[in-house]
Amino acid sequence: DEKTVVCGGTAPVGGDGAHGEAEAGERVRIVTGLGMTETAPSCTFAVGTEVRSGHIGLPVPGVEVKLVKDASTGGKTEIRFKGPNVMPGYWRAPEQTAAAFDEEGFYRTGDAVRFVDAADPQKGLLFDGRTAEDFKLSTGTFVSVGPLRARITLEGAPCVQDAVITGINRDEVGALVFPRLDECRKLAGLPESAGSAEVLHHPQVRAFFQ
Repeated sequence: DEKTVVCGGTAPVGGDGAHGEAEAGERVRIVTGLGMTETAPSCTFAVGTEVRSGHIGLPVPGVEVKLVKDASTGGKTEIRFKGPNVMPGYWRAPEQTAAAFDEEGFYRTGDAVRFVDAADPQKGLLFDGRTAEDFKLSTGTFVSVGPLRARITLEGAPCVQDAVITGINRDEVGALVFPRLDECRKLAGLPESAGSAEVLHHPQVRAFFQ
């Protein structure tokens, strides 16, 4: 179907459907899911015109899902998988294999999820970042790295490419921001020959990041 958009990984594309309706005369169906190499690959899918950014849907047939809430990750819920598509273990790495599965044989993904609507589980799940990359400040506050990085790049568009979140065991959270120099040049009205120092010190660029 030429009107289907397939999005891989855990960064599905959503939207309000306006572009699809304008170009195709109807809302574009979005297909997205969650999986990894160890699960060959997808374990959940969301399909339809109401799919939004972050939706990962429901388990595919034959896959069992286990949701584990852990206080050590700030109360986030990790999603774990069991099924014929899940690998039996890592090649010649028994220690890593043992650590990858829980006591019931579910693969530990390290991915956090939450329900689209807790009162209606059939609406599926939302991706909620990574449990393994989250950390705690010295104040006891948990920092949810994935959603925070996404928010920074969204708020900084189109001038922000990515961000690294810092602050583990410190008093405050910080962010190392990677700019898109080409977009910053456009913002400053500078030629392509302008170097990074000139671009990033331009008053308009500094004001934007401030």
